[in-house]
Amino acid sequence: MAFANQFDKTLEPDYADLFNIEIEISHDLRLLKKENIDIYKITVHAKDMFIIRLRTWLGTGYQWELASGPKKNIKLLGLPLIESPPNLKPGGSELQVFHFQAMSRGFEKISFDYVRPWQRASAQKKTLQLYITIE
Repeated sequence: MAFANQFDKTLEPDYADLFNIEIEISHDLRLLKKENIDIYKITVHAKDMFIIRLRTWLGTGYQWELASGPKKNIKLLGLPLIESPPNLKPGGSELQVFHFQAMSRGFEKISFDYVRPWQRASAQKKTLQLYITIE
């Protein structure tokens, strides 16, 4: 299964490193960037599996949480996994990996929040929203 890395280098350096979206057979287009929210539009095909990898620094207490979705057209396949580099140093980044399967044609919105679980209402929260078209 080949994945295309659709990483937008135009984000600010401290924020850009959070997003590493890998989607099979995809079209990735950032629609909007505000202060603490990024919105992307992606397209997948029904029955395709796709992976969202989100950079995190777990040692800081921050992690990505699925804030909303998916509903009926996309299925989350299990809990997120953590990918750590073999030479991970203290304070180094890791990837939280979310696996999904597009079940049927339609539209879905999935939101992720980058938060410390004990500070969900924090102004430091960052949000990633994906508007997904399933063909």
